Amino acid sequence: MLTGVLIPSEGIINAPHENEIVYQLQGIPFLNILKGKDIVSLFLKSDVNKEISKITMESFHSLDTREKELLERLWNLPVGKMSLGEKRWLIVSLICQMDRKLYIFDEPTSGVDPDSRIKLVKRLEELSKKENTLVLMSTHILHELEYLDCILYLLHNEKIIFQGTYNEFLTLTETKNPDIAFYKLTTSI
Repeated sequence: MLTGVLIPSEGIINAPHENEIVYQLQGIPFLNILKGKDIVSLFLKSDVNKEISKITMESFHSLDTREKELLERLWNLPVGKMSLGEKRWLIVSLICQMDRKLYIFDEPTSGVDPDSRIKLVKRLEELSKKENTLVLMSTHILHELEYLDCILYLLHNEKIIFQGTYNEFLTLTETKNPDIAFYKLTTSI
């Protein structure tokens, strides 16, 4: 319904207030001269649901040693000198620090290295387990869904062609490869 793929026939949608929704854009619309710490400050200080007086690297929670090292490296680095994956990791990690009811991620792991991708996907799953929280994620990397406890909605030509679990998706198409499964479903239409 949000995108016009589903047309409502009747009823009321109880959506969260706009202050309870956060959307991660595909692009990174920031000036290249801003530094990592500026982006962190912008995100965390704009979180109307949290009161933060001072932004430091310790403002992040649940980062492992490697992620803390990455954050330290990005802290004073201008956005224009960050790789696409570094920018994406920073933005998605920041969004996960925010307190919302609805999180919408548009290909959050695109361009991110394998280690960081695994950690981001795990963070998104943890986020989805919070009470009264919904996480929507679009992806073209179907393999990363294998370890997520989630419901898949596969879209093709503006129609939902599958709804179910990852295992149901593979079973339906009699393959263990999700890319082949998607191909089978989209070419049989």
